[in-house]
Amino acid sequence: MKKITTIVSLLFLSMSVIGQTKIIKSKPPGKNNDKPAPTIASYSKAADRQTVIWSDSFSVPSKWTINTPTGSGTMKDWVIGTTIPAGTFPISPIKSTTKANGYALFDSDLNCSFNQVADITTANPIDCSANPFVRLEFQQQYKRYYDSTFVFVSNNGTSWVKYRVNTGLKPNDYCPTNPDLVKVNISATAGSQATVWIRFEFYAPSSLGSDAGCGYAWMIDDVSLQDIPANDVAIDRVYSDFDYKDGGFYTQIPKTQRVPITFRAAVANEGSSGQTNVKLNVTISNGTNSVYNQNSSTVAAFPYQKTDTLLITSPAFTPPNQTATYTTKFKLSQTQTELSADTLNNVMMHSFMVTDTVFARDNGVKTGVVSPNYYTEGEEDGSEMANLFEFPVKAQSSSVSVYVDDSCDLATAIQAKIYEIDTTSGVFTEIAASGNYNIITAANRGKWVTLPVSVILKARVSYLASIVTTGVSLGGSQVLISGDDKTKQPIRTTFVYLSVGTPTPGWVYVNDLPMIRLNIKPGFVGIDEILQEGGIILLQNQPNPFNENTVITYELSNESKVNLEIYDITGRKLFSVDEGNKNAGTHTINIKGKQFAPGVYSYSLKVNGVSLTKKMVITAN
Repeated sequence: MKKITTIVSLLFLSMSVIGQTKIIKSKPPGKNNDKPAPTIASYSKAADRQTVIWSDSFSVPSKWTINTPTGSGTMKDWVIGTTIPAGTFPISPIKSTTKANGYALFDSDLNCSFNQVADITTANPIDCSANPFVRLEFQQQYKRYYDSTFVFVSNNGTSWVKYRVNTGLKPNDYCPTNPDLVKVNISATAGSQATVWIRFEFYAPSSLGSDAGCGYAWMIDDVSLQDIPANDVAIDRVYSDFDYKDGGFYTQIPKTQRVPITFRAAVANEGSSGQTNVKLNVTISNGTNSVYNQNSSTVAAFPYQKTDTLLITSPAFTPPNQTATYTTKFKLSQTQTELSADTLNNVMMHSFMVTDTVFARDNGVKTGVVSPNYYTEGEEDGSEMANLFEFPVKAQSSSVSVYVDDSCDLATAIQAKIYEIDTTSGVFTEIAASGNYNIITAANRGKWVTLPVSVILKARVSYLASIVTTGVSLGGSQVLISGDDKTKQPIRTTFVYLSVGTPTPGWVYVNDLPMIRLNIKPGFVGIDEILQEGGIILLQNQPNPFNENTVITYELSNESKVNLEIYDITGRKLFSVDEGNKNAGTHTINIKGKQFAPGVYSYSLKVNGVSLTKKMVITAN
């Protein structure tokens, strides 16, 4: 799991440790069974509309040459057609634009020779002599194990230049979408060349270790060479970060758990010329009005092939205390003018909701099926799948909801559990559990199931909402949960408990996103309630109650003039602190209890016309 390196706010300070693998049992994952593949996500880049130099949809197999490098030991080569993966762990077929005409498939799992290197190459050269800038594009479906995937390009048919693709995938990771659009700039090899050959290679020789040569599958379709336009900046991926960088994205948050939201986008110069004054703009609408409009810092010079991450962290957007649906629009711009068709990859959008009680990471639309029983060592009773939820404010859970898939096996059962995460020891501690829900007939599946489970949830602590599976067995019945493969998280926020893990059972993180939600009781207010308005956050004084000293913490999204006032129970002002101008960030004020009589007091933070008030208790010595 990626280590969290930046904390935007104190609210989830404890989560700076959650991002480290110390809380996860470290071991190489075994292969797992497939889930239906995701459809194209709203986060994926739109295909560009440059001039097409050459294209092929694998409708004529003779346009490709299939060969196995000498000594590779591959028992079976690539196949062209509509054959689908058919090994022990088959992944779902490619959903490419022209899949009905055929595609190229290397079924590593079916072959499983433990020594695989296989190539598929264009049979005839392609003329790129009129195009100094050339990009290879293709659609793919791929799930990685202990293997690599390469594109090779030659301009003489003898010497080849290697380009690795799917570099960000770890074992058991899918490519982001199905189909996944891959773009490779091959100008250095193919630009202005009269003869260009393209080769795809699946690479898993025995020299990589005992797990190599028996992976999943790689499918390729709709291959093209495209002329690269001069001006084309693109958004590759966008994230709304709830309170801290890499903290994950929520599609629904309860009103009491609202936090400042910051924004970032991975961007690239996909044109052939350098661009200037590149910036990201983020706007948010509540369906009626625009409620947020901010720009990132401007990148003055954005060279050819440059990639970067553009951030908008101040001011953050804190939703008001009311239920609403918000649509976030990310838009990339530069000084140069793009062709209208090339602006399609400059914009991405996603939505989230402020609710009364629901905490969710999924968008409510099934695009796959997930299960802890899909994983090696998770095929027995007691295996679990869970989503991570962070609580800035104290709350009380009411239930856990899960969408039991309509393909779930009968004669199985589920139970909900809530775990508290100790970031110091790395231990997940069960703190509450529901009763069992039996899946006996078809009427018990294909719907949301809500399992009552009530427990106090502490402020600034993270929890897992988990579904325990029973009635399952290796090679037998499985509990299947509907999954959301469209909503992409900045980091993995889903965990699986392997009930027969080796050497002992334990938790591992996975890429799946099950439709599991955590619900809280409405109207619950704890003493640790955090107040926030207009980019200002006021935390409960600590300790409270106190008799000697206490600390009041507050946060500012912008530089502001700050005053603190303390009142007794009658409303009489007893104490005032002029903090002067304070920079954006977190600040503290120390209060000495001995200057006040024992009793209940209120303290008000006044910033730019906004006043936030909380209570504190001073006890006798």
